[in-house]
This record gives sequence, structure tokens and C-alpha cells, in this order.
Amino acid sequence: MTTDLKPSTPTFYRLFCCLALILTFAVGAMGCDIAAKFDTDNPEKAAGVLKVTIPDSARKVVSYTDSSAKGNCTDLSFLLPTSEWKPYVAQYYRDQLEEAFADEYACNESRPPCDTRPSGNLPQRVDAEDVVLVNDSSQYRALLVVSECFPGQTLISWKTSAI
Repeated sequence: MTTDLKPSTPTFYRLFCCLALILTFAVGAMGCDIAAKFDTDNPEKAAGVLKVTIPDSARKVVSYTDSSAKGNCTDLSFLLPTSEWKPYVAQYYRDQLEEAFADEYACNESRPPCDTRPSGNLPQRVDAEDVVLVNDSSQYRALLVVSECFPGQTLISWKTSAI
């Protein structure tokens, strides 16, 4: 007696599912970025990782988390009324911030929305950096502030990355 596997049989379905599962684990075990990467847009979770708060007056809040074989990276960006950014930042950095042009400060390599201002001139940028503990490992935490990103609005952009 011979048994033919037909696409409609439960045995064929189980075999297909097992092969798909094995392939998924094999790709993940090889360290493939596709299997190991988790991108999320969860600002509250990102704020927890960064050990910061999101003010009630924050607008256009965006977050991004990348966990991969290359390391962890978390972004959190938002716009604050310009009059509020210095008191907000003073909660985390007591020293004078440095004026700088920070490159590659975003995990997903996005640019702040103010880079595309019609005037073409970037407002003042300041940044700061320290080290925070994330999931029992030390990571760099960087802050980028772009004052007057939009009239009356300042961009606050936080990032962590592996040391």
C-alpha cells in the first residue's frame, strides 16, 4: 500500500509547517539581521530604556528600537516649545551643553524634520553624552537639541547605542 502526499492532506500541512519553523530557527541561529531585528514605535518603552520622560507638551513624538546581532539602539525624538527645552534638559545634564553638528545620531538614520526647512539654514544644535545602564549593560546615551527647529518648537532627540 502506498501513501501519496497531497497538498490537501493534514500530513502535508504539518510537514510544511515543520520545515518553515526549522528554516526560521536556522536563519535566526546564523545571526541574520532579518530574524533578530525588532523595530518598534513605542515612545513610552523607548523613554524607559533611555531613562528620560516625555513632557506633556511634547509633539510629534517618534521612537525607534533596533535590537540585532550588531547591538541595541533606541531613538526618541519630539518637539518641545522652545521656552521649555532648557528646563527639560537640565533634569538630565547640569553642565553647559556643547554646540555641535552631530551626525549619525539616529538608529534608523532619519534626519530631524528641521533639516528640510525652506530657509535652508539649520538652527543652533547642541549635544551631550553620558552612559546609562540598559538591561545590565552600559550604553552611550546621547542628546541632540535643535533650537527653533520650527518657529517656537525645539527638536529633542535622544539615542542609546552599545559601547
